[in-house]
Amino acid sequence: MNKYTSGICEVCQDTAGTTDFKAKKNAKSRSDLTPLVKLPFEDLSKREQDLTFADQHGYSLSRKIRTPNPHCVRIGHICIIGSMLYAIKYMDPTERELFIYLEEVRELAQ
Repeated sequence: MNKYTSGICEVCQDTAGTTDFKAKKNAKSRSDLTPLVKLPFEDLSKREQDLTFADQHGYSLSRKIRTPNPHCVRIGHICIIGSMLYAIKYMDPTERELFIYLEEVRELAQ
C-alpha cells in the first residue's frame, strides 16, 4: 500500500460560467468552484519524458501527483493544492491509483 504524505488536494468542477459574450469566465476564488472530492496525494518527480509529453500536447507540466483512484476525476476538472489552482491536463489511472499531470493556472483569491 502506497503512502500519500505530501498533502491533501481538492478536485473541483469550474462553475464560473460565461460572460455576456459567451466567453468562459476563469475561476478566481473557491466560490467559482464546486468541490467534488478531497484526496491525499504524493508529489512525484517529473521525468524528461513527462515534460516532453506535456510539451507535445501543448501544456506546461507544473506538477505530477499520485492519489488513490476515486473514479470520478476527469480531464478538465480543477485541482487545488494549498491556495494554488491547477488544471488537470492528463491522467494515467490504474485500478487503485491515479497519476495526475497538472498545469499551474493561478493563485486563488482568499
